[in-house]
Amino acid sequence: MEQEGRPAARRERLWAFFELFALVGFVVAQPTLDVLGKAPDFFLFRRAGRAEILILVLAVTVLPALGLWLAEQLAGLAGERARRLVHVAMVAGLLAVLALQVGKNLTSVRGPALVAIGVAGGVAGGLLYANWDGFKLWLRYLAPAPLAFALLFLLVSPVSKLVLPQPGGTVDADSPGVRINPEHPVVMVLLDEFPTTSLLDSKGEIDARLYPNFAKLAGQSTWYRNATAVSGLTNWAVPSMLSGRYPTAAQKDASPTAAQYPDNLFTLLGRSYDVEEFQVVTQLCPAEVCKATRDSAPSGAGLKTTLRDSARVFKRIVWPRDVDENPTGAWLTADPEAEAKPAPKPGNGPVSPILEEIEQGNEPRQYYNFVQSIEGTDKPTFYFLHLLLPHQPWHYLPDGRKYTDRGDGRNANGWTSEPWPPQLSRQRHLMQTGETDRLLGQIMRRLQEQGMYDDTLFVVTADHGMSFKPSEFGRRVATDGNVDQVLWVPLFIKAPGQSEGQANERNWEHVDLVPTVAEMLGIKVPWEMDGVSQAGAEEPRTRTEKWFFSKPGERQTFPGPENMAKALAGVTDQMTKPANGYEGWFQFGPHGDLVGQRASKVGVDPASAGSAKVEKLAEYGKVDLKSGVVPAQVSGQVSLAAGVGSRPAVAVALNGVIAGVSETFREERDAQGSQPKGPPDKFSAMALDTLFKAGDNKLELFVIDDSGGRVRLRPLTVS
Repeated sequence: MEQEGRPAARRERLWAFFELFALVGFVVAQPTLDVLGKAPDFFLFRRAGRAEILILVLAVTVLPALGLWLAEQLAGLAGERARRLVHVAMVAGLLAVLALQVGKNLTSVRGPALVAIGVAGGVAGGLLYANWDGFKLWLRYLAPAPLAFALLFLLVSPVSKLVLPQPGGTVDADSPGVRINPEHPVVMVLLDEFPTTSLLDSKGEIDARLYPNFAKLAGQSTWYRNATAVSGLTNWAVPSMLSGRYPTAAQKDASPTAAQYPDNLFTLLGRSYDVEEFQVVTQLCPAEVCKATRDSAPSGAGLKTTLRDSARVFKRIVWPRDVDENPTGAWLTADPEAEAKPAPKPGNGPVSPILEEIEQGNEPRQYYNFVQSIEGTDKPTFYFLHLLLPHQPWHYLPDGRKYTDRGDGRNANGWTSEPWPPQLSRQRHLMQTGETDRLLGQIMRRLQEQGMYDDTLFVVTADHGMSFKPSEFGRRVATDGNVDQVLWVPLFIKAPGQSEGQANERNWEHVDLVPTVAEMLGIKVPWEMDGVSQAGAEEPRTRTEKWFFSKPGERQTFPGPENMAKALAGVTDQMTKPANGYEGWFQFGPHGDLVGQRASKVGVDPASAGSAKVEKLAEYGKVDLKSGVVPAQVSGQVSLAAGVGSRPAVAVALNGVIAGVSETFREERDAQGSQPKGPPDKFSAMALDTLFKAGDNKLELFVIDDSGGRVRLRPLTVS
């Protein structure tokens, strides 16, 4: 009997594994692979190839179940009863997480109530499992399901194009005009989510007080003031820019890779130029031209980061409150910590002051590697950088410091209807544009340092813009109301030998980039393009309207001249006070003129205005200025005393000086994620970072009372 019992016990333990395998498939593998399967850019950003993707699939389908099962076997060393109890507990726990996910998807319940639903589901499921053999049998029948989830992910989802062999080609090296004798270096800096209007003052000129390097570049290049993007999503916008073709319906699910877009600027120039490419969410340079290395990959690329960030995506899925489950957002919201830079390459002569300057800052490692790659001793080279600036999340200050993102009222569908969150976000966007200007200056100085600037074809532009209008459905989906912010982007092209700037208002669309660059370099492009060269003396495009593709193959047409006029009506001197120097960045919003004044001189009313709960309050007591990170976004929730008016402005003071001002607003959204609800008791302000001191900082909050014709500050108790 004992010998007969052993095989039965072994079978029971084997079935226990399949039960856990089935549950892990529904709880972990299916939701994670479903989200990631729709976002191939998640893997492109990390340079995750076929091997890394397959390992991830193994990690989310098999390894959690195997780990739980091994822990169960370890418990079995104390006896079969202990093993079974642990197994029932594991089943109940997995069912609890599954119940939470189902409740989150089917109801509007969130927070502790949703957790309670999950716990109740787990307890009920555990009892059902322990008392009904039919439930066990059902779980065992479901054991193949995780394999089905994995196959759908690998063979059917958009990510399949990164796993399966794809048909593709390269530019024919023997085509007329393709093989060239390079004379001039080509440097292309592609910025991201950058509307033209963010650069301009109310006169339509680049605000040199805030952006001196963009102004300098405009004075030495051709500024195409009427340049527009062709799509609001990088996956479609960048391939269109680098191929000269509008996005078609057939490319809706195409990954932005060389296999999917074999005809592009990399394959064109790569036959004759050396290529130093630093891409982010695209891999448009074929392997035979560009060898992917850690130096050219975005920061944190590789298997370790892919697995870590996949775990973060799963955490967002099971979190009992609404968070953005878009993995694109996940990879953009890295913690704002300084990254280690590699040592300069040996044998390059004196140490570069520009590289030393970058080493002291918080810039991404990929940016450092790009700047370091620019060397005057190279033969003519095509240098390409796609920099995720001033793209959200906004966590750069204009002086290069970073701050922790406290949120800004965005949601997956667009902006809330509350006015303050998009205004604050625009202030933060302008600040991050200031950091972008600083980096542009470093690139220009590096080219000058290497003796290359005059002879270089230098292109600086952005793939698309962004809308900051409240209640807009999509921040990068073009509508009649936001087209001036979504389509119009900066574009500067400095030709070799050019030193005098000129403004050009031709109808440029970003499919014109490849034909224009090709003509300037004397190259014949061997494939058909939708774009036209803008390098000649005559206007090549007769129509004035703008074409845009919020979705591939679905062309939108917008009036050109009237929307260009809106795009060129800048905002810098309306939203900030550039004349006041660095402090002017923070003199924003209601009573922004208070910033920089001592609270005691403004006048503090002894009557309390209530209390305020500040996010991460402890951070203000241990500021490390050497880290390059400061808690400059001060956010929280107020509880107002009786008699205080609704929606008061809140002043933030650091060490006795007003550092920033915020309106109060609603932040929570309804089940559809668009309309705010609850009282307007949230606040968020950018605080003047030069007021921070090392160690403990005194943080004070005040309600601004401007009744009776004079401003008074009524204190809030901070906790």
